[in-house]
Amino acid sequence: MAGSFGPDKVQFPQLSSEPTGSNGDAYYNSTDGVFRFKSNDTWVTVGASILDGSTQALAAPSGTYLYDQLGYTTDGIYWIKPTNYGGSAIQCRVWFSNASYGRGAVLVASYASQSGFTQSSNSSGINTSDLTDNNYFSSQNNSRPSVLPKDFINALVADSTTNHTMGGIVSSTSGTTYFQTRNISAPSKGTTGSSSLDMWRYMFATGAANNNLQMRHSGRLDNNDNPSGQISGSFTFGSWFTYTGGRSGSDGADNYHYMPDDETGGGEWWFRENYDDSCHQAYGRAGNDLAFVW
Repeated sequence: MAGSFGPDKVQFPQLSSEPTGSNGDAYYNSTDGVFRFKSNDTWVTVGASILDGSTQALAAPSGTYLYDQLGYTTDGIYWIKPTNYGGSAIQCRVWFSNASYGRGAVLVASYASQSGFTQSSNSSGINTSDLTDNNYFSSQNNSRPSVLPKDFINALVADSTTNHTMGGIVSSTSGTTYFQTRNISAPSKGTTGSSSLDMWRYMFATGAANNNLQMRHSGRLDNNDNPSGQISGSFTFGSWFTYTGGRSGSDGADNYHYMPDDETGGGEWWFRENYDDSCHQAYGRAGNDLAFVW
């Protein structure tokens, strides 16, 4: 099972499973992303797997990791499993092309209208496969809310391999706002190591987020009903400030809005879980509200 030899390199065979081989043979396992050689009639792994997000077994800890550590620049669907997440890896839509998101933004929620939907009662996630379905994404206004599991989102925000923040897009007929949040005690950009940060709760119980987060936003820009178009657009964030715009209320109290909640003139929230229980019932919402971790 010899590879090709040259004056300055050795080309090993690339195989998806272990061959029969002989002692001293070596190959690259394209399924696991590792080199193996045979010693004493046993295949031995050399080095660590390359967590490139190409398969569930090679899930990357975050989209930011793929950009920072591996230099990925191609938007697409990747397998993600945060370092301290106990569940299985999840296929996620990841953006690298929009510099405003810091590259490697993972789409974790998409809030289209559905009467009676409450995020607090869907901690295990809801309609998660929709987030990778391009037909759903391009016609979000006629679809349903989709959110990844609570533990996944919180672990991704707090992943120790790279700095992370959470934010997203909110849109109404008055215009589109981009925003970003971070732990108020976090250094620099992100929330590295903040395992106690319950960003899942802050996403909808905005009163609980008061004085616990910092925020910055783009102000209100021209509206765009196409989610993909919003991702590829350019914008500039303002300065960080202590978030105090959340409304009092607790899970299930029907008296709170979703993040970021009325920061630039009213109607700035992913949707309102209020008496109508319809994500975009008020303010003529455009139906393209998205949440990211990057």
